[in-house]
Amino acid sequence: MGRYYSTQGSDLYIWVTGEDELIDLNVFPSGLNIFEADSAWRSSQRMAVSEGVGREALGVAEMILRYADYGAVEADRDSLEDYFVQGDEKLIRVVIPVVPMRRAQRKRAASVQTSSRLPASRGAS
Repeated sequence: MGRYYSTQGSDLYIWVTGEDELIDLNVFPSGLNIFEADSAWRSSQRMAVSEGVGREALGVAEMILRYADYGAVEADRDSLEDYFVQGDEKLIRVVIPVVPMRRAQRKRAASVQTSSRLPASRGAS
């Protein structure tokens, strides 16, 4: 199971594996023009693809996806296209996975960082 996204140039691929559900595409503001009537996009139950996305819109989309616990992955474009058509997650060839950190994990990591910080006076003369 997992939720992932990949950017391929100006194209955005968003997909899920296992029993996860794809993000509601309405969470992307219409001003980004990612999943709007006049943009080039397509979706299935497991994947959404938007082509020709502007650089700023890609940046905002990535922030939305990370907030929704989607992990960034560098994947082979052809394998993503095959997954879109065939729906078999075994087809996806990941180049460099970036493990997503769930909100609970981020919270624990933040508390560990806070408790393990050195005292402010350390090293002071």
